[in-house]
Amino acid sequence: MNGDQSLTYQSRRGSKLENGNGQEETKDEKPLVPDTSAILTGSVNLLGENIVVPSMVLWEIAKGKPARIIKDQEEMLKVVEPQKSSITKIREQAGITGDLKYLSETDIEVLAVAFEIKGKVITNDYSMQNVAKTMGHSI
Repeated sequence: MNGDQSLTYQSRRGSKLENGNGQEETKDEKPLVPDTSAILTGSVNLLGENIVVPSMVLWEIAKGKPARIIKDQEEMLKVVEPQKSSITKIREQAGITGDLKYLSETDIEVLAVAFEIKGKVITNDYSMQNVAKTMGHSI
């Protein structure tokens, strides 16, 4: 993260943990930041991974039948809210690349969280991949 920006993860139980687990992330253990489709298609293993998602991903999932599946794994996820400044940076970059009109609010939040924690974006969405690449993020 840059300068005075700090991100606090909040589990569904409401406890706060710095850097997701109270420890510094190592360079080789980048958190994975999947979008909704990556979770629903099983592209990411929710068990044994360092998974961080914006709350809007859970909201999108909760709208459909897969909510029961995620409910069972909810304690394994770190749910966060991205900072407005990160959302603004993502919107600006997506405007430059021409991808803004193809990104949902949830897509923007996933990218913003990945930007803040230097996480790896897990998605099959071309526009998300394009914005992530231009910002130097792993996908």
